Amino acid sequence: MSKTRVLDGKVKKNNYGVHNIQYLFVLLHKIKRSNHSLFMKKILLFSIISLCAFFVNAQYRAAFVIDKNTCQYVVPNSEKNYYVFNFEGESQSSLYNKALMAITKTYVSAKDVVTKVENSMISINSNKTISYMIGGILPTSNYVNYVLEFEFKDGRMKVNAPTIVQIRNKDGEPGRTRDFLINGKGELAQGSELYLFVNDIINNILNNMRSSSNDDW
Repeated sequence: MSKTRVLDGKVKKNNYGVHNIQYLFVLLHKIKRSNHSLFMKKILLFSIISLCAFFVNAQYRAAFVIDKNTCQYVVPNSEKNYYVFNFEGESQSSLYNKALMAITKTYVSAKDVVTKVENSMISINSNKTISYMIGGILPTSNYVNYVLEFEFKDGRMKVNAPTIVQIRNKDGEPGRTRDFLINGKGELAQGSELYLFVNDIINNILNNMRSSSNDDW
């Protein structure tokens, strides 16, 4: 069975996650030698081990953010605007087919949103309704047209940064992406985190692909 991991330098050029884990292990060593009570040491050790698990797990997931200058998705702390995930022992065609199957499980009518180049690339062009409250009392919605793109090679899948094609208001009228995402101070507006739904979709597809690698029925 294949094991899945993220190719380090492809995701975060500065290896930020690796440095965090190294720092946590230093803290573990210091706590072990400290004068804290046994109970306190157990609490601190449990907390740090939980953080280690969090950082390791984060390396296996897409975590795009919105750049306030371009109003598009980017990979944080990286010059590369994509993630590359490694599926050891999987051929290009196998990954392509597993991705298609995972996308079919994710979307109600995948055939209507998918464009593909056989064994090479899959593009998803779909829409998402973003619902939120104005001032905490008035419900409203925006409609986002977005694109996801996956590319395949033997043992690797590249996930390009999603693209926001267009955002429309509750009346279906299109507007500038910046007007929906940026506030008057030039910062990301409250509620802009709702647009990170793309990470949930991508990670759901990844999880389905990994599950199918271990699904021996």
